Amino acid sequence: MSEQRTEAEPIELVYRPTKRDLREAMRARDRVTGVRRYALGGALATWAMTAALILAAVIFDYPAVLVPIIGGVGGALFVLVPWALRGIHLRAMYQALEPEGEVRTVADNGGLRCESRASTVTFTWGSYTEYVETIDQFVLLGGLLGADCVAVLPKRGLRAGEDVDRLRRLLDGKLRCADSPRSPDH
Repeated sequence: MSEQRTEAEPIELVYRPTKRDLREAMRARDRVTGVRRYALGGALATWAMTAALILAAVIFDYPAVLVPIIGGVGGALFVLVPWALRGIHLRAMYQALEPEGEVRTVADNGGLRCESRASTVTFTWGSYTEYVETIDQFVLLGGLLGADCVAVLPKRGLRAGEDVDRLRRLLDGKLRCADSPRSPDH
């Protein structure tokens, strides 16, 4: 006979963080914060200015040899720099988390309590503003533009299947789901 759990009971996750967890969380964060849109917008603006400068050079009979090179490189940097920084950030996060080993996270009405080999950290729900649910995890986001504070809660760390629904209900009651319209009370 399975035991019936109430919503007031804490929800426990036990897992070992992986690079895949972090990569998926960063993709979800980037999707919510619009990092890719900003990078592509910057690249398109740079390339448009380059085209305008080339056109002006042709109209005014001015040699514009370096303009396409500078514009092309500038536009490419708008795309490549965020991508490279994400890779560096991902490696740094994993190198910090990997030695901690298995993580035990308890989610309840007060927030999250994360324990590992060498540390215990508690976050109140006020640390986060929204969350994103992916196929494999819940990603909690907080801070300026939802990018400064990120928590990853892999679904594989939950003890029972119904705990996924319980955790989703808890998050819905505490945070705004980034994939849904803003609600006035969050």
